[in-house]
Amino acid sequence: MWGESYEDLFKLNLMDVDAAIHSDSSNLFGLLDGDGYYGYLGSIGLTIRALTGETPELYIANQENLDGLEIMTLTEALRTELRARDFNPAWITGMMEGDYAGARQMVKMVEYLWGWDVTNPNLITDSDWNEIYEVYFNDKYDLGIDEFLETENPYSGQSIMARMIETARKTDAEGNPYWDASDAVLNDLVKRYVESVVENGVTCCHHTCGNAQLADFIDGNMQAAGVTPEIQQQYNELMYEATLRDEFKVQQNEDGFVQQVHDDSLNSVQRAMASGSGSSNQTMMADSGGAGIDSDTPVQDSGKSTSDSYIEGYEMTQETVNNADSTNSPSFSSSDVFASIFVIGAVGAIYLGFWKRRKF
Repeated sequence: MWGESYEDLFKLNLMDVDAAIHSDSSNLFGLLDGDGYYGYLGSIGLTIRALTGETPELYIANQENLDGLEIMTLTEALRTELRARDFNPAWITGMMEGDYAGARQMVKMVEYLWGWDVTNPNLITDSDWNEIYEVYFNDKYDLGIDEFLETENPYSGQSIMARMIETARKTDAEGNPYWDASDAVLNDLVKRYVESVVENGVTCCHHTCGNAQLADFIDGNMQAAGVTPEIQQQYNELMYEATLRDEFKVQQNEDGFVQQVHDDSLNSVQRAMASGSGSSNQTMMADSGGAGIDSDTPVQDSGKSTSDSYIEGYEMTQETVNNADSTNSPSFSSSDVFASIFVIGAVGAIYLGFWKRRKF
């Protein structure tokens, strides 16, 4: 790269920043339509807060209307957009008419709201997340949006629910949850999410299948959310099929409740090595042959029919190739034959040409 790095100098400059502004010259993209707004303006606020302990004043230069140019606070601009679009029944109805594309836009809106919450925690409030739940999952305006997300576009619905559950699970630098959701709301989201996975399959977006902490959180809340043991088992089986991660292997205890079967002190590789130690490597299966269920009935170990000193493999020997014949006799390939014919033909054509010229 060009130039030299002056990170310390850059930090000193940022520590003197009292305000930051982002221009908006079009209504084509809003604050919740892309990651550019919170990625730049939000990240500047986050960086300055990390350096100084205080968030600078953040503004939007609204240039959408040349006859009404104005400078708005970021809070004012975001509140205006939420009321005009994301919480507006007319906008939601328009998105629903776009089917999967509209559902995708709703997913993006929730994702970028989360981005603003992380970069500027004071900007997004619990009431914003509560309103998303009321509008999109309690169908506050009787638009059929809950049916639209959970039946017609279940993977988009799963993505939104998982993000909201993750927002309630995570805490900021001060230890406060990004969304202090009530137990009733959180349990409802967990129950809907798990049941959607069982009914429609796993969406496996970036914050679901690859998120071990979210998986543990959901597992710890399924019983309180009223998810039946049968649904819990089916959910874990589907998640295991999608991720092949050991934490989704389950068995039922005496009370019929589903329990995850793994040792939290070991990772998946260590658990695989531990299961292979000892005199044999036994696969535990249930007598009923149910998928994903472990019991104390070992499968017959095929290695028991051989002695402990038995080693199976292949012996490698060195062989000498006799090249006497090949060195004493010439070898011809098909390309050599064709080349020879071509040369003979060319010489013959030249000779014939000279012969005809002399004759006439």
